[in-house]
Amino acid sequence: AAVVGARVGFGLPYLHARMECDRRGDTVHYLSERTDRRAPPARFAGCYRASGAFAAAAPGSFEHFLSERYAMFVARRERIYCGDIAHPPWELAPAEVDLDMCDMARIAGLELAGPPVSALVAAPQDVVAWWLQRR
Repeated sequence: AAVVGARVGFGLPYLHARMECDRRGDTVHYLSERTDRRAPPARFAGCYRASGAFAAAAPGSFEHFLSERYAMFVARRERIYCGDIAHPPWELAPAEVDLDMCDMARIAGLELAGPPVSALVAAPQDVVAWWLQRR
């Protein structure tokens, strides 16, 4: 239902996948296998855990630039649509990441050479999104 809603309601390029997510202690484990026939098969397996304290990103910082986005954009039929998003500032923490498998990188022609140089995890929070409008 989430894939259909995202595709029809917001024009987002979501694809069906079989997914598992579970928390073991302070580590979150993900397993995903794309099942949608509109794209090549892809699998992902990895885990992460916060490795520091959660705090809002400082205005002007790279982390603030990456995380504090209050709009989503979609291109459909050569037109740009925008939907506003509202939420408090994200509480972020540095994260340790272990990737066991990431087919998406290979499909995109990228080679992952070890763990990411930098990773952040966000604390859960509610987000409100409005319908897309043509801009």
